[in-house]
Amino acid sequence: MEWRYDNDNAKSKCFWAEFSRNAEKQAKVLADQTLRRETKRILDTDRPYAPAKGLFEPKPEPVDEVSDAGHFAFHRRGDIVPE
Repeated sequence: MEWRYDNDNAKSKCFWAEFSRNAEKQAKVLADQTLRRETKRILDTDRPYAPAKGLFEPKPEPVDEVSDAGHFAFHRRGDIVPE
C-alpha cells in the first residue's frame, strides 16, 4: 500500500513540476476554470436571476431652472457683450 502512495506522490510531483513550467497550459486551465465558474453562476437555479437594482429605480428627471434667459452674456475678445 505504501508503494502505491509513493508512486502516486511521484506522479503528482512530476505533473506539477511540468505544469509550473508550461505557461500556455496554465493559461488554458485558468481560462477553462473561469468559464466553468461563470457558467455555473449563470445556471444556478437555487437563486433566481436578479438584474442590478439600479435598473429598477427610476432616475430623477433633470430640472431646467432658468429664471431669466435675458441675463446670458457672451465673451468677445475679453469684453462682455450681453445678448
